[in-house]
Amino acid sequence: MKKATPDYESHVARKEEARKFLATLEGFLKEKIGPSSEVKAAIDDIARRAKASTTERHLAFPEGAFLNHYAAPLIHEFLVNRLNLTKESARIALLSESYRHQPKFASNSPASKERHPFTKSVGEDLDSIVTRWWKDGEGSAICQSCPDLAIGLPCPYKVVFEGKYFRHGSSAFAKHELIRDIYQCFFYLGLPRVPATGRHAAWEYDYACLLAYDASGGNLKIAWQGIKDEVKMGMWKGANIYVIVL
Repeated sequence: MKKATPDYESHVARKEEARKFLATLEGFLKEKIGPSSEVKAAIDDIARRAKASTTERHLAFPEGAFLNHYAAPLIHEFLVNRLNLTKESARIALLSESYRHQPKFASNSPASKERHPFTKSVGEDLDSIVTRWWKDGEGSAICQSCPDLAIGLPCPYKVVFEGKYFRHGSSAFAKHELIRDIYQCFFYLGLPRVPATGRHAAWEYDYACLLAYDASGGNLKIAWQGIKDEVKMGMWKGANIYVIVL
């Protein structure tokens, strides 16, 4: 049996460090975010008030309220308190789709500069792709990937986040949503790396993380816990995807 090469051993060690980083982040978020009933009530209230505002549209829907009121500020706090980055370094490291509304926490959008003719939807109907690729007047044939959040330099771990807020749904629906959400993480990691420009941050992620909040009473969490161990292991070992269900 051949021994692992030094390059592979170094790769495994770096990846284990990244896993521990994400596991520590998971623990931090679970510690900081309150009980589901309190968070759900708070998010409903935040979204309701934001709908009447002209400056808080990034909070006017439940998922946006979760990501922008809870997730982004807490990830920034984590980078400062647990990774020992300065507040400014943590701000530079954190990228958010709503960065213009979060100048204290995020420095830029995680959107890729380059556009492509693919979507992050699972099993998109081939006829709809034909329409986009061949027919004129049917909207743009290419799109720009813009995940919810990401972490880049000066943080040593480059992670793209797909954020979800699961409000309600059956156990079967929760499984379907989990598949869709994890696939989106897989999709982002499949895009080629793009250097930073004056306007756009670099697209150069090594890992992806599904950051989901279960406000349904537990169906999403149960769905995640029930996935086969070999599937969970394959997500991380073979696809570099870490899943957090709060």
